[in-house]
Amino acid sequence: MAVVFGKPSAVMSKEISDGEKTREEQQAVELGKEGLERLSNTLEKAMKENEHPIPESILTSLPVPDINRVPSIPLFTARLSPSPNSLDLAVVPDSVKGVNTEETDAIVSLLKKDSKSTAAPFPIDLTHIDSKFVLAAVGIDTTPLTKEQRLYMPILEEIVSREVSCC
Repeated sequence: MAVVFGKPSAVMSKEISDGEKTREEQQAVELGKEGLERLSNTLEKAMKENEHPIPESILTSLPVPDINRVPSIPLFTARLSPSPNSLDLAVVPDSVKGVNTEETDAIVSLLKKDSKSTAAPFPIDLTHIDSKFVLAAVGIDTTPLTKEQRLYMPILEEIVSREVSCC
């Protein structure tokens, strides 16, 4: 659990925006009119190529496997629950698929050991997926938050999405 204190800076936002605008202008000067036209044509050509419909023969030639023969991706979910004095982290019942008990226990133990927090302000589900291809989705119940607190949600989302996964 990490707590990040920060204050949005209008000055920094303007500096970043102005810096990006300057960089774009400088790049346009370096490329020149011909370079920009060449890149524009390359982009337009690529977009047209991507718009071609996939031939039906290619789509129908792909085999469709029997769903019962497709292996499940090993995963499980651990839930971090609000607790005033401790970190309550436990595997969600019936969430374990293709992962043995020793592995789930070891991962939960690592998560508990790695945590710098002693309390969780809101429930969090952590899903361990043994895959190189992952989609991360976060759902947060914001009903207890005030209107002002909800304004900080994009910052929290940014922080969470940049966190490096362990395990």
